[in-house]
Amino acid sequence: MLLTGVLAISARLIVPLFNTDADVVRVATVYLWIVPVSYGTAGMIQVASSAFNALGKPTPAVIMTVLRMFVLYIPLAYLGGRLFGPVGIFAAATIANGIIGIAAYRWSCRIVPS
Repeated sequence: MLLTGVLAISARLIVPLFNTDADVVRVATVYLWIVPVSYGTAGMIQVASSAFNALGKPTPAVIMTVLRMFVLYIPLAYLGGRLFGPVGIFAAATIANGIIGIAAYRWSCRIVPS
């Protein structure tokens, strides 16, 4: 949450370091306000995938990736982009990361011995 707050607060200062075009600054700033909210759950996906692979169980990692990308993110990004433009695409990433991140955590708690 700290990183999310730092990025949201400093987005207008960070983006122009990379590109000063007004449209790029506007869209990238919105990105930094929306997507970092899901960085924690995106990390859960990565950790769970690595754990499953290390345990010799790659199938859950593949399932999580396919569900996140093809079942959630792409359809939501298409719909969100059509309805809300870039904000809808960024929200789609956040939603997909959140849903699959929580599912990855629950799945790994069931499979990985504590």
